[in-house]
Amino acid sequence: MSLFRHYKLPVIRVYHSEPQWDLAPGTEGFAFDTVFKIEESDPMVIKTYGNALNKTNPDSLLQAKGINTLFLCGLSATGCVLATYIGANDHDYKVFILKNALLSHDADLTKAVQEFTDTISWDAMKLLLETCSFYSRIPSPPAA
Repeated sequence: MSLFRHYKLPVIRVYHSEPQWDLAPGTEGFAFDTVFKIEESDPMVIKTYGNALNKTNPDSLLQAKGINTLFLCGLSATGCVLATYIGANDHDYKVFILKNALLSHDADLTKAVQEFTDTISWDAMKLLLETCSFYSRIPSPPAA
């Protein structure tokens, strides 16, 4: 999240709501751990399906900001992250999973998700953002 904030890119926090499992706004199970530096300005999506783009609003938010590429991380690699990855492809986004930034109930399944999806490592992500930032500062050539 800090890398995206450094380059002034949006961080969208996604919460899964299942009141019968004590996953509802205001409950302890719903909140992100404090290790994650959540900012109130980070757009918040509350979903009830695995896919964060299903019957939620991030699609309009992303389109308004001209975003066509998503980088995913979080819980659960075999559930919500994978469902959102597939859903993002269905919505014509280019989507990557941040390698080694996933968790699930089974480490082997988490590894499998990383093997059959498009992933990007932290170092590659950092280089990509640095390069994009550098080239975005170069003025366009004058019109002929």
